[in-house]
This record gives sequence, C-alpha cells and structure tokens, in this order.
Amino acid sequence: MVLVHVGYFVLPVFGSVRNRAQ
Repeated sequence: MVLVHVGYFVLPVFGSVRNRAQ
C-alpha cells in the first residue's frame, strides 16, 4: 500500500514542523 508508506514518511516530518512552530 503506497498510502501507508507515504504516511510513515510524512508523519515524522509533520511532527518536526509542529515542534518547530511551538
């Protein structure tokens, strides 16, 4: 499933961006 791979790849990046915004 490509969606699962994309999700796992974007999740850490999204978390990093959120931590930077805080």
